[in-house]
Amino acid sequence: HHGNGQEEIFHERSDVLTVSIHGHPSFAYPYYSGFEEDVGKGQGEGFNLNLPLPEAVDGPAYREALKKALARIDDDRPDFLVVALGLDTARGDPTGSWSLTARDFEINGRKIGELGLPTLVIQEGGYRTRTLGTNAMRFFRGLAAAGFRSVAENGREAARLPRNLTLRDAVEPRDPERVRLLVDITGFFNPAEVDVAEELVRERLAKGPESGYFFVFAEQYGRLAGYACYGPIACTESSWDLFWIAVHPDFQGRGLGAKVLAETEQRVRAAGGARIYVETSQRVQYASTRTFYERKGYRIASVLEDFYAPGEAKATYCKVL
Repeated sequence: HHGNGQEEIFHERSDVLTVSIHGHPSFAYPYYSGFEEDVGKGQGEGFNLNLPLPEAVDGPAYREALKKALARIDDDRPDFLVVALGLDTARGDPTGSWSLTARDFEINGRKIGELGLPTLVIQEGGYRTRTLGTNAMRFFRGLAAAGFRSVAENGREAARLPRNLTLRDAVEPRDPERVRLLVDITGFFNPAEVDVAEELVRERLAKGPESGYFFVFAEQYGRLAGYACYGPIACTESSWDLFWIAVHPDFQGRGLGAKVLAETEQRVRAAGGARIYVETSQRVQYASTRTFYERKGYRIASVLEDFYAPGEAKATYCKVL
């Protein structure tokens, strides 16, 4: 059944990814949880993956769900894996309706072992005593056969653009709160700036394109990983402003900021824009931000001393498209 206890504990946390393969709550205990659309809440958004399956499931059907689960786990690059091993998925188990065989358990164990992660296995269920020991043994045989290669031996990259990344332009009603959470967690912006970031999204929802605010949202597994806000500069022929670009700390250093910026530039160019302007502080905390823009072809167009506060200048960068 659904791992409802684990889900509840970690539902609003981003340091633990929870994944559950289980019977659909329309027929399986506990009936009220385990729906696919529940992806976590708050900081935990995108860190809860439910894979509910129908009442009749065989080995190949189960492995399709397991494939999705392992891909999501691999994307998260965890330090270790805890497997809640439900052996009640076996054929003939008195509490279940699925039909996994001993061979299926061995294949599943091998596929989990191929992640190359330090793994702890905890038996959660299994009530057909005639086959319980055999199924457990075959699972561990498969797990051991994978060799438990280290992360380095597995050829994993230290930094990579997240897989299963989706981009969208349309603004959704839930975006103001999500943008606020994202901008706040970066630690770069003061409370007033966080308020402004949220306000621009609400302005777009209220007025549409006439607001002058356009967006690129980057999501992974339903979680907002980064975004940009941009728009045309009034009374100019082809100049645009990049108001905001922010990337969640979990995705920084993986090329996501560059991806969002490139997508923004592409949209500005398609709209007839010839120049993009970016304003940023010259505080020490923004050194990495300035370096990012400079590496992407932006050059300082002006510096206004003491603009934000005494000793805090505003630097305006420009890129000719």
